[in-house]
Amino acid sequence: MTGSPPYLDYYDRLVKMDRAAALALLDAYLADGGVAVHMLGEGLPAEAVLGLMDQVDAGWLCLSCTLDIHLPDAARLIRRVRQARPDVRVAVGGAALRDRGEPLRRRLAADFTAPNLLGVRRDLPAWLRETPGPTAP
Repeated sequence: MTGSPPYLDYYDRLVKMDRAAALALLDAYLADGGVAVHMLGEGLPAEAVLGLMDQVDAGWLCLSCTLDIHLPDAARLIRRVRQARPDVRVAVGGAALRDRGEPLRRRLAADFTAPNLLGVRRDLPAWLRETPGPTAP
């Protein structure tokens, strides 16, 4: 036993089985933290993401990268967001991050990273505390 509550182990297994269910749980975690979430889906052009971020005055961009092949696109999108909205906090999660930790976070220019839903659940309270201003995430 790892010391995690049994339900967290269930969540981790669920994440490995069903990405949509994992994203729904992530949405619930963020909502519990007082965050308004807008799920955009996959493969949107950067202009569409930036447009919605402006429209809703988003304080955060959260990206999910399941495969390594998605990491370069994530890095490009993060660069575009940083240019247009330097105050936005960026979180990247997903299986592509695995145990790469800080080096990959720096390479992506993300503020926060987590390799799985358990990592998000564990780190989200600290992420929220580290977000400045009344529009925290």
